[in-house]
Amino acid sequence: MSKKPYREIVRGKAVRRDYSKVSGTLELPNLVEIQTESYRWFEEEGIREVFEEIYPIQ
Repeated sequence: MSKKPYREIVRGKAVRRDYSKVSGTLELPNLVEIQTESYRWFEEEGIREVFEEIYPIQ
């Protein structure tokens, strides 16, 4: 008997075939940290840059 190129995943009545060769999961970045750093930059530098572009009004 030859080895199947897939593995079967059973969830309830559904049977799925998984053909992936990669096992495990990828590490996800901390999305909250990315968002808070972006907001901090916006507060400290982003607003200042915009005001420097438009003021003084000519």
